[in-house]
Amino acid sequence: MPATSFTSLPILGNHVATSPSVASSTSGSDHLTLAVLGCGTMGVTILKRILDQLAEMDAPRPLQVITSSASVASMSALYSSHASSAAGAAGATSAAGAPDDMPDRLPTHFLACVRRPEVGKRVRAALWSHSSAVKVVVDDNVHAVQQAGVVILACQSSEAEDLLAAPGMARALSGKLLISICAGITADQVEEYLYGSSPDAAALTVATTDAVSSAHGRCRIVRAIPNAASLIGESMTVIDTATSTGALPADLVALVTWIFRRIGSVVHHPHQSLTKPAKTAAASRAAASSAAASTALGTAGPAFFALMLEAAIDGAVAMGMSRAEAQLMAAQSMRGAAGLVLQNNEHPALLRDRISTPGGCAVHGLLALEEGGVRSTIARAMREATAAAAQEGSQ
Repeated sequence: MPATSFTSLPILGNHVATSPSVASSTSGSDHLTLAVLGCGTMGVTILKRILDQLAEMDAPRPLQVITSSASVASMSALYSSHASSAAGAAGATSAAGAPDDMPDRLPTHFLACVRRPEVGKRVRAALWSHSSAVKVVVDDNVHAVQQAGVVILACQSSEAEDLLAAPGMARALSGKLLISICAGITADQVEEYLYGSSPDAAALTVATTDAVSSAHGRCRIVRAIPNAASLIGESMTVIDTATSTGALPADLVALVTWIFRRIGSVVHHPHQSLTKPAKTAAASRAAASSAAASTALGTAGPAFFALMLEAAIDGAVAMGMSRAEAQLMAAQSMRGAAGLVLQNNEHPALLRDRISTPGGCAVHGLLALEEGGVRSTIARAMREATAAAAQEGSQ
């Protein structure tokens, strides 16, 4: 595929508005460029889901069939509702059905940055249906960041320091939004890789976040932690909406949230803002513990559930089922149980109670699980994972 020139990249739709909060170096004030550094599997997944959503938002609406009994008033209401929702209704829900707060600006240009040409070929192939809107950049990260207003750091953790310490990278990121999804790399570490230190906390108590960010010539760094289910649009992403330069402005929170709702559901965990010191040490510890628990549950949870799934499959196979059939039934049963909890927003114990009919197989199996200490073992596993996440965040 011939390389797409950056200046010829099209705008996908007309759902953007001017906003000074995110810097953009592209031509035209309404253009917002999103660059993905280290665009591997996760980066491609995020880009594809964003581009699919923008294409859906831009697609023509089907014609509505008005029956003869419809009044002029009802037809007017129908058309006015389509007009008011055209800019965002198609993409205004997450995978879990939560409404989106549509950001003032959506990305219109996309840069997928890779180190090697062969990786670039794979990225082009994966994003072929959107090839007119995406430019693959090979081994030229700094130039790509100069063209972008929002940057996603998606490289391997072992590559992050060299990538961010590259000559000109800190300057290219100045005043922009950097979203790190690197596993095991904290926002403070990203700050150190770029600038060698964090901004003076005392300064943040006497100045606005915009003024501090401008004075230090730094970017805003946001950490987002998706999980493996991103590949099928079922991620549980934890987003830290506080940055080293203070709390993230509402318009940028909306933009980051919109991006990650393309791959699943989102929760926010703002740490104690540097501009608002914790009232008590206990409150600060509770906030940090809650954030670590969210990280552990969101990222390690799928591994825990995979082990439970594997155990159920093995048990069924031991009783004579084929492994393929047991895997299908167990996975669908787990999926159905999770769907019921999410759909009805009820405590899992209520579902368990409804299934456990007197003398039935469910209650006998549950008694065996309780005797084996499964409940306490799983809870202990969560505590251990939370402690590990907290230790990672303090490094």
